[in-house]
Amino acid sequence: MVSPVQNSDKQEKSDQYHSWWNQLSETWQQAFNETLFQKKTVEIPTDEQLEMLWNLTVLRMAGPGAMFPNMSISLEDLSGVSDLVNLEILVVVNHRIPSLKGLTKLNRLHSLFVFSNEIVSLEGIEELPGLKQLFINDNHIDSLLPLSGLVQLEAIHCAHNKLVSLEGIGRQHTALKDFFCLPNDGIWNSEVMRFETEYRIRCQKG
Repeated sequence: MVSPVQNSDKQEKSDQYHSWWNQLSETWQQAFNETLFQKKTVEIPTDEQLEMLWNLTVLRMAGPGAMFPNMSISLEDLSGVSDLVNLEILVVVNHRIPSLKGLTKLNRLHSLFVFSNEIVSLEGIEELPGLKQLFINDNHIDSLLPLSGLVQLEAIHCAHNKLVSLEGIGRQHTALKDFFCLPNDGIWNSEVMRFETEYRIRCQKG
């Protein structure tokens, strides 16, 4: 038998889920419905579906230009995932996202795939100290400085951006095994040689 307290807790959670859903943009509502529930609508999911969504640890959203897309629309921000604090792996690729702002609450995130977007800055990513894998290739990023404090990083894929130096990566990145930073047209061979000699981190092509 369900106690009044349990009913109250259930109702409170339901209200929280519905409130969260209602503040989402229609683009994000459709995005979640398409990728998770195979519906091209903005209708509100069931309570059970909302609870599942709220507690996701892995989320993949591949835009229409991806090799294996799972949605028909393009996202222009990350606002829809800003409150999904249980996420550990986030894949949002082949969209039109210009910024990583909105991820600051995702303290459990260890793998972030945001390649093939329109990201111009990594500002905000410094709030994710547990990040281990970062795939940001094929964007418009010109600086890796926000990565300077992310010392748990094991893999960075940042080729095909607008980098002019590798500043931000250094001796503190003792866990870094895979650093795919080439090609980047603004990085000279002399910078690559200096970096590899000084930090003993290989600059790989990817």
